[in-house]
Amino acid sequence: MMTLFDDEYIYKTYVESEKKEAAQDMARKLYESGVSLDVIAHAAGQSTKTMEEWLGLASA
Repeated sequence: MMTLFDDEYIYKTYVESEKKEAAQDMARKLYESGVSLDVIAHAAGQSTKTMEEWLGLASA
């Protein structure tokens, strides 16, 4: 039973990670195409600050 839980958790975590990576890649491509951060953030359902972090634009 514990192995099943672990496998399900690992799979769920993997899928979530892949979705986030795909969203970050799409955000990067849109930004490089000239789409504003506000538009990308709205479309992704994320904050502008999150978009800046994803794109490496956030100031340290």
